[in-house]
Amino acid sequence: AVRAVMESISRKYASPATIAADTGISTRHVSYHLNAGQILGFVTAQKNGFGLTAQGRRLLDTTIGSIEEKSTYKAALFEAEFVKELLADLIEDTSATTNQIAEILTNNTPLSASTAKRRASAIVTWIKTINEPPVTPQLPV
Repeated sequence: AVRAVMESISRKYASPATIAADTGISTRHVSYHLNAGQILGFVTAQKNGFGLTAQGRRLLDTTIGSIEEKSTYKAALFEAEFVKELLADLIEDTSATTNQIAEILTNNTPLSASTAKRRASAIVTWIKTINEPPVTPQLPV
């Protein structure tokens, strides 16, 4: 969904409300995805809304599910400050659990336990996504 929000920004939609209308994602969830995009260095807040960074434009130049897309996400995760500080050892560990990551977040951030658990769930999804094999197109037989 972060990518869908970024694609909407690339089409010149810049506010959470216009991005929500463009993507069909609720404004609340658009805000979550914008935050994730900023943390990952793909999206930047600008005077008139949101824009894409050079790294965000590079991500959109990749094919969904490709090695290049996964490499771009992985590089962004490794560069994110919260990962460098708290989760660097877990990024390539596909066995990392939501509870492990939630505990790290709860102990090292001002997040409540319930918010830490939701964020941890998203992080586990990111870890699994960037570490799974790329999608290979099926050719007709």
